[in-house]
Parts: sequence; structure tokens; C-alpha cells
Amino acid sequence: EKRVLTSWKSHTDPSPGEFVGQITTQVPSQLLTTRGSKPYWRSGPWAKTRFTGIPEMDETYTSPFSLQQDANGSGSFTFLHRNFKLPSITITSEGSL
Repeated sequence: EKRVLTSWKSHTDPSPGEFVGQITTQVPSQLLTTRGSKPYWRSGPWAKTRFTGIPEMDETYTSPFSLQQDANGSGSFTFLHRNFKLPSITITSEGSL
């Protein structure tokens, strides 16, 4: 089942906005935000512990996330840190994850 995050139209209007965030099915996956039908932002490919296109996720980054994916592109993105409450991931009406 494909799941995506859809932004609100505005900060006060919860109707669907123009931004959609998702994990791509390509192997390795990456986070992709689209604005309408056009790519808006990409994270770079997942490299076992981090997305290579996010500068803050350098070699010293200790990631609480795990991305498991099969050869068909199906996968799951999970949060593994047990000492923190489960975070939420949102996409703003301006397209920020």
C-alpha cells in the first residue's frame, strides 16, 4: 500500500495542499517531495544509516531510523530509538518535511 504525506493548503486550512512527501520505490530509496506533479526536493539515496543528500546526516550521524526495502521497492521506514517517544513527520504548506 502506497502511503504519502500531503500538506495542508495553509497553516489554518487543513484541505489538501500542493506538496506531497513520499519514499520512492527505487532501490536505494530516497525521500521525495513533489509540488503538484513536479519534483520539489530529494533527500538523496538511503545509504544504510542516512540519506546522502542531507548534509546534517554525515558520517558521524547516529541515525535512529531504519529503512528496510526489498528488490521490488516495497519497504518500511521505522524509528528505532527506544528512549524517546515516537516522533511525527509532517509536511508544511510550504513543502518542508
